[in-house]
Amino acid sequence: MKWMLLKSFFVFGLVSMFLFSISGCDIVKEFFGIKTGTKNHIDVCVDITLADGLEQELEQDSAFVANIINHLGAGDLLHIYPIHKMAFIRQEKIFECEMPKEVGPAEGILKNNRNDALKKFTSGWKKGLQYSIKRGYNRATDLEGLFQHLQNHLQRVKAKKQKIIILSDMQDVAPHKWNFERKAPDFSLLQKWENEHAIANLKNTEVFIFRVYPAHHISKDHYLKIKKFWEQYFRKAGANLVCYQYERDLNLIFKEN
Repeated sequence: MKWMLLKSFFVFGLVSMFLFSISGCDIVKEFFGIKTGTKNHIDVCVDITLADGLEQELEQDSAFVANIINHLGAGDLLHIYPIHKMAFIRQEKIFECEMPKEVGPAEGILKNNRNDALKKFTSGWKKGLQYSIKRGYNRATDLEGLFQHLQNHLQRVKAKKQKIIILSDMQDVAPHKWNFERKAPDFSLLQKWENEHAIANLKNTEVFIFRVYPAHHISKDHYLKIKKFWEQYFRKAGANLVCYQYERDLNLIFKEN
């Protein structure tokens, strides 16, 4: 009898050691509903200063963000910010959600949390935008201030991957400062920001810029100057500018997940 008990404990010990040794394996963790996906911290920034005739862009933005939520993995964190003139002084989230670290059998826990997040997003999206518009925040932008705010925010949230998704034409209009719509940015402005330590530290952050209009109310040359300005900005900020385009491409955001 004692021999049988000792044998059972021995076998149990071997099995336990084996499971512990392979516990780092993603397949095993997924099987037991333990594994978390790569933790992404994603900030989505939506430009709400749309010109006449472009209101439908916000509807497409809404559908795009809903798709992002539907692709969030275990442990992923998402925030949504409107881009407006009070970005640095008063930048308010209009939505946030965080996926659980355990996916559960057949990803049941993760799927339920995604569905809950989608419901909250659907009900809160328009309300959040209307709040910003009602306060007059949609009359101008402050991308420089926004990126400084995101720098502070990113430093507080530790994640394996930091991603910023910008839905904007990048024609920054900061009252009494500059207006990229009227005049293409002078690169002396970038030098000024650098001298004033106003360029955000976005090191190890991936930046995705969508919804940039190649020729909307501005010439091609004007558009290219704005594009080059922001390319240099993110280079100085230490970020990896993954794309600068009109098409909203979900695959670019999650291609490594």
